Amino acid sequence: MPTRPPKLVVRSGAGLVVLICLLLLLGSFLGGAPSPASASGSAGLTIDPDSITVITTQGFYVGDHPGSRDVAELIAVRGSGTVLYHNATHQVYYDVDPVEGTRSTVEYVAADRVGRDRCPGSNQCSRNVVERVNLTTGRVTTVYAAITPKFDGGRWHDVDRINDTHLLVADIVYDRVMIVATDTDEVVWQWNASDHYPRTAGGGQQDWTHVNDVERLPDGRIMASLRNMDEVVFIGPTGEIDKDWTLGSDGDHSILYEQHNPDYIPGTRGGPAILLADSENNRVIEYHRQGDRWQAVWSWRDARLQWPRDADRLPNGHTLVVDSHGNRVLELDRNGSLAWQYPIGRPYDAERLGTGDESRTGFAAGTSPTCGGSKECGAPPRAEQQPATQAGPVIWLKDRLSGVIANSLLFVAPPWVQFTDLLVSGVLALTLLCWGGLEWRWSAFSIRNGRNRD
Repeated sequence: MPTRPPKLVVRSGAGLVVLICLLLLLGSFLGGAPSPASASGSAGLTIDPDSITVITTQGFYVGDHPGSRDVAELIAVRGSGTVLYHNATHQVYYDVDPVEGTRSTVEYVAADRVGRDRCPGSNQCSRNVVERVNLTTGRVTTVYAAITPKFDGGRWHDVDRINDTHLLVADIVYDRVMIVATDTDEVVWQWNASDHYPRTAGGGQQDWTHVNDVERLPDGRIMASLRNMDEVVFIGPTGEIDKDWTLGSDGDHSILYEQHNPDYIPGTRGGPAILLADSENNRVIEYHRQGDRWQAVWSWRDARLQWPRDADRLPNGHTLVVDSHGNRVLELDRNGSLAWQYPIGRPYDAERLGTGDESRTGFAAGTSPTCGGSKECGAPPRAEQQPATQAGPVIWLKDRLSGVIANSLLFVAPPWVQFTDLLVSGVLALTLLCWGGLEWRWSAFSIRNGRNRD
């Protein structure tokens, strides 16, 4: 007698459809603002529409062939959202600073990959370049350039100008801070991390300290950000570290977690204080020097903020923030409310023209520019800006998931992908996996041979 073919009974298809619909609704609820892939305008404008912000983006690249990378760029944009200047010549852009004494000239750090013919003994190298551009005329001048071994781990992230002929360089590839003379190309001073730290600290042999920021202070000390050691250190003229002033500790992620771009605010403007992007903790935070220790007094984040990499205090008390994986540059008012934002893919640094370099003219939190930095007449930080009182479903999840894993995925993902997209995709993938497993299990009990009753 002929037999019926094996029968596969699908028991949960309708449930899967319901789950997918719920996940799409969840993504809409958690996603908040849209995730733009490139610059397209401003939102919530409550700042001077004629103010000019200069932004660098890092882009991402996986090879040299066309279409292998998102384009890195240097742009200048009005508060109204109008792009005034755009340059995408280099493979990556990092720090940008306004040139003192000028109205529309900036100096920036960029890098490009060069081949074996220009770096003997290595397959690929980086050509790090410091360039100066007049944003009005578009004229670009090379200030200093150097080729370093490796590309991914050999790009300078920050250069700080000391005077007309000397630059302070955060040299990632050699784990050092150095001063170079641009007229002679000589290294005239250097500080080596190997003189102060064991190789077991930080990020290991491939990317040990990842020194990503330097700043020369008015008292002659140098403040340096050792990202992979979760520390901001203060270096004296003879190379000694002022350990009593060190902010953070290797592996203590409650203080700092792979930070970027710390800005020093002196006592004359309400400090000593350090404002920085606490990147893997997904927050912008400010520490004040109280007695012989650092104390967190102000912080900010929202559900979208993901891997911030720069924060500048402006003279009006606002804070300019670079949200790298939130794909935007934003400005907060003194109360922590969003005053302005500009959507752009993978920004690294931002500067507001006319306000000086970084936080050079800004005041510490809780102080007022009209009071000359006096804390007594300034508004104290709002309670809801403190890390311990922040809430919300996305922030709750961020606090419990590994920031490194999420940010690593976001770094290689297209620029429009945000944390909430990863979250919804992960839940959907897990749901599909569980559904498939259940279907397989149930179908095993539903396969039967039956006699043909015809």
